[in-house]
Amino acid sequence: MNEELLKKWNEELAALVAKKNQTKMDKIRIKEIEKKLQNKKDNIINEVGGVFAQKQITVFNVNELTLNPKQPRKWFDERAIADLSESIKRYGQLEPIVVADIAGKKYLVSGERRLRAVKLLGQNRIDGVINDSIRTLDDLYLFAIAENADRENLNCGEVSQIVKNLREENNFTFEKIGQLLNISKTAVFRHYQISKLAPELLDIVILKNINKPNVLEEISKIDDIDEQKRYIELALTTEISLSDVIKRKLSRSKSVAKEKKPIRFTTIGEGVVHISNELLSLEKNIDNLSKRDFNNYINRLVSEIKEFKKLKNAHSLREQNN
Repeated sequence: MNEELLKKWNEELAALVAKKNQTKMDKIRIKEIEKKLQNKKDNIINEVGGVFAQKQITVFNVNELTLNPKQPRKWFDERAIADLSESIKRYGQLEPIVVADIAGKKYLVSGERRLRAVKLLGQNRIDGVINDSIRTLDDLYLFAIAENADRENLNCGEVSQIVKNLREENNFTFEKIGQLLNISKTAVFRHYQISKLAPELLDIVILKNINKPNVLEEISKIDDIDEQKRYIELALTTEISLSDVIKRKLSRSKSVAKEKKPIRFTTIGEGVVHISNELLSLEKNIDNLSKRDFNNYINRLVSEIKEFKKLKNAHSLREQNN
């Protein structure tokens, strides 16, 4: 049993070292999207802008329209919608909404602010046009992304959620995501990292419109969800900066990775509990440790495992002599 435990500890140490040394590009390496699927989606995206110039205006009942279930935009400025509502009341609806007929249901493609403004007036009819090129919900999602990206009205959390969806559900490369959203590859990587925030915290970032990408990227690298939450609350209530987050993380990592001397165990049970807990602690805090602190931690654990092995061998020898 002890031999198996030693083997398990050594394997965990090796895995943690490999994880620490692994580059960011290794973590996000992906296969290229299939050419046929890519071309199909490119064609949809390229139709954005001017495709409806000759479309016939249709009057829709607001109650027959289904919102895009994957609408990338989650945050709406209620004051701006109220102003738009007043404008429509005075001057009428100047721009039609866009609708897609998918499997017999009418989905709103673009114009949710206009739809909300019309509903705020208590009206049940709205002008719109049909986009015949959108035939699936995936098409609908891509078109909505392109439209919102073109207007640059998505907040940091919304962009991060889009990057995550395109990367993990649609198998888009990071380069293609950057082209679609009109942002740099560095920005794509940053938003993908932000998407790793706990889901409930990413929702807060979106709904509270927290636009601090550098700060959010650093917060998302913290493994402890409660710790993430504390930083998000700070971002909501104070002007927390990237340097503030880094300083707090460094302070925390120093408290975790103080240079301790290897412990000399008196019993096998004590050694098992201590080393197991230390491995768990290292795995939990690995991203918060500097290279120097990490190496110190590993070296101490290696020494303690050797000490445990000596104790185990001595114990086995005593049992044989008895």
